[in-house]
Amino acid sequence: MLFLMTAQLDLPSPMLRDLPYPPLLQRLVFESPWAVAGLLVVLGVGVFVYLNARRRARQGLLVAGVCMVLGAGVLLVASVVTTKREELLRESRVLFDALARADAPTVERLLGPAASAGAAGALRDDLTRQELLDLVRDAQEAGGEYRVAGERIGVLDYRIREVRGAVVSDTIGRSQINVVITPTNGTIAPTWWELDWDWIDGAWRLRRLDLVWVAGVRGIGPR
Repeated sequence: MLFLMTAQLDLPSPMLRDLPYPPLLQRLVFESPWAVAGLLVVLGVGVFVYLNARRRARQGLLVAGVCMVLGAGVLLVASVVTTKREELLRESRVLFDALARADAPTVERLLGPAASAGAAGALRDDLTRQELLDLVRDAQEAGGEYRVAGERIGVLDYRIREVRGAVVSDTIGRSQINVVITPTNGTIAPTWWELDWDWIDGAWRLRRLDLVWVAGVRGIGPR
């Protein structure tokens, strides 16, 4: 794996490309609906208390009921609608889960037809789609250990700390993922990766994977 090949180098701090924010309505209604639903509930309760104090309890109950229904509706809609950005974030996690476990079928499913991978800063030549698949398949056959510089190196543990993503256009997505990796032959390595995706036949497929930062490793930087 690319992150295992860079364990002996040295670097300052992550410099990542800016990602555009998702539309406010999409974020509030579909991706983070609890804030809107909670606001509607608070509004309903507040209106009820206000009207009840003025002996208009029936009107207060009506307004509160409408607010509760609207809040429940927002949560229901959010539960059945998955935005393209949410799919992008999910697939980014799935890809790294598969790479860490050397799950070749899942990696193959997520790779686009012209996928490639590398470490920004040209530590070595890029991997083509086929080379990346061959690397993962070889590791899968070796019980999850990747062949790096003539030795076998596996992933003892990994933790995805953060995933960012943006849908740049109808067919292009970009994500950034912060993964802390513990390889079998080294110390814990916090890393940042940048991924470019294409929307192909109703699903995100990886076009480019770049390792852009490893804590304490020099020679890597954003493209």
